[in-house]
Amino acid sequence: MMGVPARPDSPLRGGAAVSCNFLPASPVYSAQANFGPDRTEYIMDKDRVEGIGKQIAGSVKEAAGSVVGDAKLKAEGKAEKTEGKLQNAVGGLKDAARGK
Repeated sequence: MMGVPARPDSPLRGGAAVSCNFLPASPVYSAQANFGPDRTEYIMDKDRVEGIGKQIAGSVKEAAGSVVGDAKLKAEGKAEKTEGKLQNAVGGLKDAARGK
């Protein structure tokens, strides 16, 4: 276990070290930014974000159509969810082309 050397004005003089058991061994990832292996910020393609939004909206419409028994609303939800999956896939291809 590695420790941090004590400061000269610390009561732990004489080569004592203070251990930091509470610090994680692995890197901490922020919810605000996702960094790739080269420490550059990774930003998802806007098509992926919009596609995920359409998938969620389609799932909600499809569920609402099932609950109220509206076949047209259910079909619209399925179509929107499929459109979102396709748009997400296009965004994934764009990300892959950029090397992300």
